[in-house]
Order: sequence, then C-alpha cells, then structure tokens
Amino acid sequence: MLEIFLALLLLIAATSFLTQLIFRLGAKKLMEQLEARMRACELIANQEMIPDDWLRPYRRRPGDPAAAARAKRQCLRKLNDLIRFYEHTNLVDSAETRRVLLASLRQQRTRWETLDWVTLFGG
Repeated sequence: MLEIFLALLLLIAATSFLTQLIFRLGAKKLMEQLEARMRACELIANQEMIPDDWLRPYRRRPGDPAAAARAKRQCLRKLNDLIRFYEHTNLVDSAETRRVLLASLRQQRTRWETLDWVTLFGG
C-alpha cells in the first residue's frame, strides 16, 4: 500500500512539474511573439523601415528578381497580419493611438506596394 501511495505521489509531482514547465515555456514564447510584433510595429510605423528579420531570408541572392518578389509578397503578408493584430488587440492605450498607428502602418503598406524591391536587394 505504501508503494502505491509513493508511486501516486511521484506521479502527481511529475505531472505538476511538467505542467508548470509547459506553462512557463508557452508564456515565454507568447511574450517573445508579442515583443517581436511590437518591435516590428515600431520600426515600420515610426522609423519607416522594414524589419531586418523579415528580409534576412531573402538577402542570400542580391539582385534576384524572384527573391525580391518573394520578399515583397511575404513582407506585405506580415504587414497585413500586423495591421489585423493592431485592429483587434487591447495592447494600445486609446482609440486615438490605435487610429494613428493603423494609419501609419497602412501608409507604409502603400509605400511597400510601390517600392522597387529588386533595387532594395542590390539589383
């Protein structure tokens, strides 16, 4: 009987430890994703720059029109995702902040659509 009790106690302790570990890792991953979105938003809206980590995968072949087209498509997709995120998040301090931020992000989307991406990549 004592062995069963100890085995059950060990099982409960292991389950509790693993649950806590998974929760912490998940919370850390979520915070990293939120920080990345906020950094990207800051670069795009305030500094009018394309985040380097968005461009890095496409910089391997400078001047390649196909890589530039993929970069444009993916960066615009990520920017649209960022716009959708800020349309629905509670992480802005007011409706006015949201309006100004979204206007800036949409303005950059328009600029990116007309940007010469081949030249951007050294073509």
